[in-house]
Amino acid sequence: MKQDNRTYYIGVEGGGTKTKGIIVTSSAAVIASAEAGPSNYHSAGLETAKANIRAVIDRLIRTSRISRKRIGCAALCLAGVSRKGDYPSMVEMARAAGLDDRVVISSDMVSGLVGGAEEPCGICVISGTGSNIYGVNKQGETCNVGGWGHLLDDEGSGYYIGLNAIKAAIRGQDGRLLPTALAGRIVSELNLGSLEDIVDWSLSAGKDRIAALSEFVFDEARAGDTIARHIVDDAADSLSRGTEIVIGKLGLSRVRFKVVLAGGVFKAHRSYFDRVKERVQRSAPHAEIILPLRDGVHGAALVALKYRGCDLLKKHRPPGSGKGRGGEIGDHLERKNSLELVDLMGREDAAAARLVPLQREQIARAVDLIVPALRAGGRLIYIGAGTSGRLGVLDASECPPTFGVDPKTVVGVIAGGDRALRRAAEGAEDSAAGAVRDLKKISLTAKDAVVGISAGGTTPYVIGALTYAKRVQAKTIGLACAVSPAMEKLCGVVICVPTGQELIRGSTRLKAGTATKLVLNMLSTVSMIRLGKVYGSLMVDVTPTNKKLVRRACGIISTVTGCAGSEAGILLKKARGSAKAAIVMKKLGVGYRGALRHIVKENGFIH
Repeated sequence: MKQDNRTYYIGVEGGGTKTKGIIVTSSAAVIASAEAGPSNYHSAGLETAKANIRAVIDRLIRTSRISRKRIGCAALCLAGVSRKGDYPSMVEMARAAGLDDRVVISSDMVSGLVGGAEEPCGICVISGTGSNIYGVNKQGETCNVGGWGHLLDDEGSGYYIGLNAIKAAIRGQDGRLLPTALAGRIVSELNLGSLEDIVDWSLSAGKDRIAALSEFVFDEARAGDTIARHIVDDAADSLSRGTEIVIGKLGLSRVRFKVVLAGGVFKAHRSYFDRVKERVQRSAPHAEIILPLRDGVHGAALVALKYRGCDLLKKHRPPGSGKGRGGEIGDHLERKNSLELVDLMGREDAAAARLVPLQREQIARAVDLIVPALRAGGRLIYIGAGTSGRLGVLDASECPPTFGVDPKTVVGVIAGGDRALRRAAEGAEDSAAGAVRDLKKISLTAKDAVVGISAGGTTPYVIGALTYAKRVQAKTIGLACAVSPAMEKLCGVVICVPTGQELIRGSTRLKAGTATKLVLNMLSTVSMIRLGKVYGSLMVDVTPTNKKLVRRACGIISTVTGCAGSEAGILLKKARGSAKAAIVMKKLGVGYRGALRHIVKENGFIH
């Protein structure tokens, strides 16, 4: 039986009534699903929340028969975890998942947005039993309006509509409002003797039962009841006002973005969806206002798969509270001794290195784009600015001596040109047009594969390069250390290694640089192995440009063919410096030209 070496991802969404989970492949195909009780620790209690999270994950593992070792990441998107004070409980719930440090925690609003919009940017407006409005712009800035709970807020929710129906009914009976059909409907549907009995009923009724009254309100509004229509309009206005506040704070009024109207009230009542949509569209004419494309649990799986920058564990981790964190203002690195600083940097780099294998499938997909491009006579082109650009140039420059490729086969392009390798040219990274000029200089074509490298995933030079590369139909690959919606739209494959805050804030030459170099090592090395540049573990296409490399080439020939070192030297000379040709000459007993013909016939491989 073939061993399963694929990586899988778990998404869990938990609230006040239930916890749902799915396990997916790297292409987001669902393998298994599971459900358990509530995991909002504020209402259910921390131990209950932990037990239900553990139960969902255990059931997913058991049902799918997938080893825990194959889980790349689990995202727990939970209600009630958005505040800094929730951090200790978040840590406990992450531990309950039983997946070591492969867990991120975010809110159910994030999973609602990511599932609803299928991207981490936009606005999610929830109107179910409760309500909330949450938005994120492309710069990663967030804004939340509402979500204070039914005792203090929940405007526009089913609870809000149901409660206002009760208030309208009793005020109508008192003569403070016009009489409404809602009074008779409430008495009838709740089997009350009279409206006075609503007092006793309301004292024992929970939030869900009051929210259920919203169904009667929509019925009576459709039937023409003035008060019911006013209640529905007021609820829609409250949600649209909150959405407008989020739009303004995030600077979205003049850009294209999605507004997801989610929750049971929108799902059950299209007229309510249309009311809110119409009002929001006035303040944001470029907004695409939609029902959710996927549900929240699928959004949680996408967080685990692609959008781990939403992790609240990292965002709310207090200063001095454990491994993997970046430098905080209160850390005062200057007060630490040399050994403490070395240990701290070592832990940071080790954390970055552990994140890279989680992107193994994306890296493999990138290789599978690069190899056909190179076989067809195209090039592998790295392009970036600053540290990212220098690392691309470094990896490209190492390919000719290591693998014997033409220097024009793997190309490194850096914003600001070669001068920027030694002296910073940071301003060059802001020019998208400069990237286009640089790619035109090297005559980019559809045959080529372009890897855009940007630690933050937003560098204008890199985004400009990928935009142009896509336009000329080159293969496009994005490499970032943060979630990049721009790269997602432009690239066939995006490799995101979410290294988080640096020890020295903003210095992405540190662990982001470490992770980037590790990924570039894999892209070039695995591609070259796939092209036959390695035999066993030997670099048979090494270019012997100095005495050390001549000795290495002779050693390779001797190792593969079993000949003496002196004969290996003679063979290398006859093969005009090609260890691979020398090996074929010895193995097949042919001359140099015969060896070349054989190598071409075998697509560069030695068999």
